[in-house]
Amino acid sequence: MTGWPTRGLRNAARQAAAGPLLEEEVLVHGDYQHFNVLWCDHRLSGVVDWPNAATGNRGSDVGHCRLNLAVLFDARTARDYLALYERAAGVRVDRRADLQELLCFDLEWQRFIPHQIAGRASLDLAGMPDRVVETVRDALDGIG
Repeated sequence: MTGWPTRGLRNAARQAAAGPLLEEEVLVHGDYQHFNVLWCDHRLSGVVDWPNAATGNRGSDVGHCRLNLAVLFDARTARDYLALYERAAGVRVDRRADLQELLCFDLEWQRFIPHQIAGRASLDLAGMPDRVVETVRDALDGIG
């Protein structure tokens, strides 16, 4: 892969994401990611950092979390999260809302993510764009 993303992939993803979203109104966090989820004894104990909360499409929260997982880990982790979320929630996530969030990535993430991580985990900055490209491709396959 060549980094974030080729013009063809970017255009295809934007076109696919531009379709109509499911009309649903659920509580969305607005910055849902693993850093904002608290655990105690391997059980979810809370979710913090709610200033962006609103009602909207759950796919936006799922997509934002998947983007963070792809940036920090890999496309497989992002893909697995989607499957686990859908199984636990008993719903299919709106793939267009998910893809819209994945498209929020730009190379600026390589600058601010290290500050967010603050040395708490290892980070492969150079591989970040390729991991997101793979996740966007997976998302496109899910829409197609």
